[in-house]
Amino acid sequence: DHTFCNILREELWNDSAVEVAAYSISHPLTGIPKFIVETNSKKTAKKALKNAVTRLKRKNTSLAKKIKKIK
Repeated sequence: DHTFCNILREELWNDSAVEVAAYSISHPLTGIPKFIVETNSKKTAKKALKNAVTRLKRKNTSLAKKIKKIK
């Protein structure tokens, strides 16, 4: 799904250690996204990806709390 992949790619770009962040989906209906992440020597691509997912989870939790307050 491009929606989640785009959000994750953008979040990866927020990391100063990330030099390349991209993804591809081989087939629009059945393809599994493949991420390409390259980093400098400050951290591994796996660590950058984990950190990005953690930040997105925090942002999602924060947004959910704000929406709940509005109700």
